Amino acid sequence: MRQLTAAVLGFGDRSRIYSNYSFKHPERLKIAAVVEPDKFRLNLAKKTFGLSDEMCFSDYDEFIKKSR
Repeated sequence: MRQLTAAVLGFGDRSRIYSNYSFKHPERLKIAAVVEPDKFRLNLAKKTFGLSDEMCFSDYDEFIKKSR
């Protein structure tokens, strides 16, 4: 099975639970970006997934512009 690359849109409780799959099966899922308006949650997601500042977004439109 090939690895999927995904972005987390909103880092609330449900997203944290679902994204834990990437730790249990890193060969199947890689979290590459996070969109979260709350600064605390955004920073938590950044640390959780080891993301760079360039892959953390506080605004959905900002994320869409970067992904093009």
